[in-house]
Amino acid sequence: MAVYGMAALAVSALGAAYGPNHSIPGLVMALWLLGIGWNMTFVAGSATLSAGLDPSIRARVQGAADSVTWMSSATTSVLAGVLYQATDYRSLGLLGLALLAVPAVFMLRRRPEAA
Repeated sequence: MAVYGMAALAVSALGAAYGPNHSIPGLVMALWLLGIGWNMTFVAGSATLSAGLDPSIRARVQGAADSVTWMSSATTSVLAGVLYQATDYRSLGLLGLALLAVPAVFMLRRRPEAA
């Protein structure tokens, strides 16, 4: 699920970066994919985290992870507004795509070997 979510995020970033300027349907589609991709990766990450935890600490660790996630989201939302003001939507989309490469490389390196 995380891989599909990251694919949706990548398509969203590419659509934002290279979609037609001033296209409301294009922007709506890019933002819709952003929301779908975010939710797919968030749920997959939460499930993966919870599965590996002892039940006695699961709620506390999950709460801490959610707090970090939402604080990161709030911070990057503000920074995205600053970046958009200083540059353009294309730069914002390309930065999102570049940031997506970090977890993608990590996931590919940690992938189980095929039998």
